[in-house]
Amino acid sequence: MIDPLAFLGMAIVVVAAPGPAVAHVVGCALVGGLRLAGAAILGQVLGQATLLATSLSAGAMLRPPAGRLLVAQAVAGVVLLLIGLRALLRAADSAAPPRIAGGRIGAGLAGFGIVAANPVSLPFLAAIGVAASNGASPSWPEVGVLAAAYAGTGLVIYGGYALAAARLAAARDARRWRIAMRGAAGAAIAAAGLACLLRVATA
Repeated sequence: MIDPLAFLGMAIVVVAAPGPAVAHVVGCALVGGLRLAGAAILGQVLGQATLLATSLSAGAMLRPPAGRLLVAQAVAGVVLLLIGLRALLRAADSAAPPRIAGGRIGAGLAGFGIVAANPVSLPFLAAIGVAASNGASPSWPEVGVLAAAYAGTGLVIYGGYALAAARLAAARDARRWRIAMRGAAGAAIAAAGLACLLRVATA
């Protein structure tokens, strides 16, 4: 049985921690305002709910051979590195119009993908799944409540980041701030991907 209060506390820490998911929301808010950030947040919270439900249902299956874990980490690292480098290149090109590839749909899909490859949240999700497998398997209503709580946490915290970034973008010297923050967001995502690859290389 998973302690709901302990789970919620850890979920808040994981979601609020600066990383590729937060960087994506901030970048979308700076480029396209709250509507684009909302699409990114929707993709991320759907990804959170889906992955949590999967990890709770899979349970003991989350103890795969070490080789498979290394492959999964390498793929996640490459995905994050490519997303981050693309964001960095667009931030460096001051003549390029600020945009997210694919508009709102692209922002949402990228949000889902970033959550699926996020080195901040994946250990948390795996630990929850393994903890659930050590006792009685959680019922579907329990899985649904925990997934909804995790997604709700993401909505509130990512929404706060988006509001702050949108206000910053509307301030004086907004263009300079947007370029700087887009670069910082890209760097954060790329650094997370590089960290995954370095972890695989040193394993």
